[in-house]
Amino acid sequence: SNMISDVEQFADGMLLGFSQFFTGVITIIGTLVLMLTINVRVALLVLVLTPMSFFVAKFISKHTYDMFKRQSETRAEQTALIDEIIGNEKVVKSFCHEDESIEELAIRDKLMLSMANQNASMIAYTKAGKNPIQKNLKLYVMAFDSEFENRDKIKIGDILVKIGDTKIEKVEDLEDAVRVLPVDTYVKATFVRNDSEYTTSIKLKQEDNRKILGLYFYTYYDLELDPKITFKFSSSESGSSAGLMTTLAIYDTLIEEDLTKGYKIAGTGTIASDGTIGEIGGVSYKLSGAVKGDADIFLVPSGENYEECIKLKKERGYDIEIVEIKTFDDAVEYLENLKNKKE
Repeated sequence: SNMISDVEQFADGMLLGFSQFFTGVITIIGTLVLMLTINVRVALLVLVLTPMSFFVAKFISKHTYDMFKRQSETRAEQTALIDEIIGNEKVVKSFCHEDESIEELAIRDKLMLSMANQNASMIAYTKAGKNPIQKNLKLYVMAFDSEFENRDKIKIGDILVKIGDTKIEKVEDLEDAVRVLPVDTYVKATFVRNDSEYTTSIKLKQEDNRKILGLYFYTYYDLELDPKITFKFSSSESGSSAGLMTTLAIYDTLIEEDLTKGYKIAGTGTIASDGTIGEIGGVSYKLSGAVKGDADIFLVPSGENYEECIKLKKERGYDIEIVEIKTFDDAVEYLENLKNKKE
């Protein structure tokens, strides 16, 4: 586990430190004895300078500790990011596509971030009584069936625009287009990648009384919002773990009441289009970050994420309220029932 790894690293560091200290002391004593037998004056000079070297060593060790601390904090942040990426890789492996490129994984992560922001906006505006309008729908390729034949041609992030001569904008269009076609035949599908169209053939299959292409799609759409909002993320940010908190942040700006009631609130979890909150990878690091940031409350997805956070709170004595969340409505209800924080 991460905790065992940290303990082992600390133990190795302590052992190395004691070994170096003991070796240094023996070396100094041995050197002084040897020098006294050779030249007494030089030996006395060394005896005077040696205490000064201890002060220098103390200064260096103090600054080295600060740098080591910053290094450990950076490593923890990197580990949290890796955990989240590995979580997404597990999703890929569940579809039997370990061969997908790093580039495609990065594209999927960006699409997942876009999906999270899309769901967050739609849910928050609807909950606040606004009327978000969907337009410019597009179907992005997100994953492939394990037996998909044309894997070398189609890539993650490609946009399906036609089946035969039928224009495709949403899932219903795709279902209507393949419904009239015979199973086990190849259909002509047109995709867009980097603003360029290409056409390929895909075998139509039957699964659970449904005709499928063996592709998994994400429906992207532009939202007409009033008031308008803008998302600002760095180029390195991706994934969907901020879905819950993004939705709450948007909703909080659309209503008159202050949902926070003066508390510092942190949290994590993906958000689906129906408002369901999903679990994430690396939740322990998210909790540690919330504690480090002096948060009063940590909202966490129900299930293993919640259990892990409760366990970590007990082990480390964290002073933070951990709240189990299943849906966006659960989070809003909890925050609305909070009493104002006493100053």
